[in-house]
Amino acid sequence: MSKFNAWSMYMTAAQRALANGDWRNAEDSLLAALAEAEVSSSVEEKFLASTLDMFVELYLQQDQLDRAAEYALRAVRAKEHSHAFGKTCVVKALIKLSRIYYKQNKAAAAALVANRALHLTEECLGPAHPAVGLVSSQLSEIYLKMGAHDKVIELNSRCQPHTVYNMSPI
Repeated sequence: MSKFNAWSMYMTAAQRALANGDWRNAEDSLLAALAEAEVSSSVEEKFLASTLDMFVELYLQQDQLDRAAEYALRAVRAKEHSHAFGKTCVVKALIKLSRIYYKQNKAAAAALVANRALHLTEECLGPAHPAVGLVSSQLSEIYLKMGAHDKVIELNSRCQPHTVYNMSPI
């Protein structure tokens, strides 16, 4: 059986178990998929990142934020160090990690990660893109929670009025 077929079989089983709320079987299937994905070629790098992302979803559904953060961080690193992913995929992974940290009341870590996402978004899309306003708004909310009002004012001045959003739950 090819690595892709084995990985795909485990991922399908994990998705089915997640949909049914069968956390244990989902985790077992994801562990098997992860073992299949942990190789070095770029095709398997996509398998690895997808598996890590599904672990994040599994642990978020169980409100196991520490484990979700662990796998979200691994997913960010996998996407940053892979040629198989564009910068927008890295930005999405950073935002997810930031939201997990925010939900854990780790505002400083959330701000650090969201700031990385903001700079990468500006680099990829340009400073006038609406996505920059979204990430700026989320970072602003984190700074507000930290009491860093000067940073909130600076970030809000960068946002277009129609792109200011509240930090939504995961």
